[in-house]
Amino acid sequence: MMGLTHTLLGVGGFSALTSITPEYFSLDATTLGVVAIGSLFPDIDDTNSWLGRRLWPIAKVISLMTRHRGFTHSLLGAALITIGMILVANAGYSIASVFLFGYILHLLADFFSNSGVPLLWPSKERYRFPYAIQTGGVLEYILSLTLGSALVYGLVIHFINLSLSL
Repeated sequence: MMGLTHTLLGVGGFSALTSITPEYFSLDATTLGVVAIGSLFPDIDDTNSWLGRRLWPIAKVISLMTRHRGFTHSLLGAALITIGMILVANAGYSIASVFLFGYILHLLADFFSNSGVPLLWPSKERYRFPYAIQTGGVLEYILSLTLGSALVYGLVIHFINLSLSL
């Protein structure tokens, strides 16, 4: 999947989550930014990814240690990177859970790619949906357009409801 698709899925999914659980998560610039980073973070193992190009030195080191869609695309990777955020970056549990939400949605999206994901890494077995979506193909562009439209609609409704409650 492309970075745009991952971001739209992460931010859109989080927006939907906040609409049904407003007592647990707030929809603000910080949480939207964190979920967007979380939804892009598994691709830190690829120096050509959107995040990898921006954090090139880190992506280069990681890409030397693991192949693309390796450790960072596993449940163990998601857990360890999120725990690292809490311990090293001193991120609170709520921010870490928002990051993890975006991260897991990235793995779910790549589950629909031809390559699949090694969810149970270090096992080499890759898991994928039987009907894959070609990365950068027409179906992915349709998916991105649909997700983008749903996100804009959801955000507009959210902010209209917010302004009516003031």
